[in-house]
Amino acid sequence: MEIYRFRSIHALLDGFHELENQEIYFAPPEKLNDPVEGFKDIFWNGDMIVWENLLKHYLRCLLHVTYISTITGESKKLTKEDIPVEGHIFLNPPNALRKLYDSAYLSFFQQKAIKGLIKGLSNRKGVIRRSELIAHFKIIHLYAIESISIILVEEGFITKPIISTRNSILMDGILSKYGSLAHLTNLMEKDGKSDAINVLFDVVSNQMFQSELITKLNFPDPNSHSNRFFIITEFIEHFVNRLEDILFPDWYSASFLSDYTNSAVWGHYGDSHKGVCLKFKVQGEEKKEFLNLKFPLKDENAFEEIKLFFKQIEYNKKAPEIDFFRSIGRMPVYQLKQLWYSNSNGNLSTCAEHLEKDKELWHQSYWKNFYECISTKSAEWSYEEEYRLILDGHNKNFHDIAETKLKYDFVCLEGIIFGIKTSSSDKIRIIKIIHDKCRREDRKSFDFFQAKYSRVSGKIEIEKLNVISDLKNI
Repeated sequence: MEIYRFRSIHALLDGFHELENQEIYFAPPEKLNDPVEGFKDIFWNGDMIVWENLLKHYLRCLLHVTYISTITGESKKLTKEDIPVEGHIFLNPPNALRKLYDSAYLSFFQQKAIKGLIKGLSNRKGVIRRSELIAHFKIIHLYAIESISIILVEEGFITKPIISTRNSILMDGILSKYGSLAHLTNLMEKDGKSDAINVLFDVVSNQMFQSELITKLNFPDPNSHSNRFFIITEFIEHFVNRLEDILFPDWYSASFLSDYTNSAVWGHYGDSHKGVCLKFKVQGEEKKEFLNLKFPLKDENAFEEIKLFFKQIEYNKKAPEIDFFRSIGRMPVYQLKQLWYSNSNGNLSTCAEHLEKDKELWHQSYWKNFYECISTKSAEWSYEEEYRLILDGHNKNFHDIAETKLKYDFVCLEGIIFGIKTSSSDKIRIIKIIHDKCRREDRKSFDFFQAKYSRVSGKIEIEKLNVISDLKNI
């Protein structure tokens, strides 16, 4: 298999010196060009234990960011990164925080609305999607803030509640008269209206989104960002989005293509034809091709060689469905049981069965789902014919962005294709760098090509620069 990597002159030369350093940059998903890159079709379905623990996790995270806000005021602007969704802080919190957590928990969970919600959610036969989960949280959100506010006032952290409301009395009155939204969806499900449930919550989500935009429009300064606004209006979306972070490891990818003839690809990835295309020599048999790369160690000059296999991107395929409660894979078993899979009586959730049996089967399914999520794109991108090298927690632990630049041996770089608009000065600089590398490694030739438009095929074709490729002529 021939494999190609398009790069801008900025990345290759003055910006990041990738050619001189023989580096391949691995980008995080948020820096890729597809906004739904790595999309996971997550659903929630479980028993009362995991639903109670999810609501407990939500309450603790909300209390945590509220507590930070009371300590720092507006000197520190809250962001989604301040939401401790991983939950480590809740395992052994300081005594002051533990007291706040326990008090808020008792206040929140003793209320009829919350008990009814947990029961209603656990009785669902079908699955709950993201829009429905957010809707349920938004219905109880002021309820939760009220519980937290009361505790913070009692403990002397604030002098008055974050919001002034009689929300708990109002909610209990509504529940006694009409029942909960979770109960309503259960009735719809029994009537065979599962599709209608998804439509209902998509509409509810859309209306809530518009209401929040109107709130922001009417805010004194819509560009300002107050912590109070974050807690009341923005917290839920960030919390649900960040729940995804505890499922699978972080991942970084380097994109390669199997073809260089598409003009649109040159336009998108080859800096409007002013960049270049690197041709790499891969190893391994068909469908098991790989590159040997050097992973940087803590010692600045030390590296560990790792073998990364190319994963072919699949198009025209839906993202796999991910069962949230059975896919939490980023924490040790004892933490999983303590935070998610057991209740105060020590009973274990049915969602934890994979921890007790069929561990190997679960691991296989877990990694299969992970790689499917990050190697699936919609049909609109099929013209790319993309392959990827992927860095994740399965092969290495990495935290610093600098570590996502892996080195390759110069022998792996077979050739360079100059774009139609690559400037002569950039070509000369590239040739000189390659010439110096070849001389140091006693390499006698290196393939240079010039891209050009073919009037016959209507595609980009390449022409080998034979004289330049024979380095003894330079």
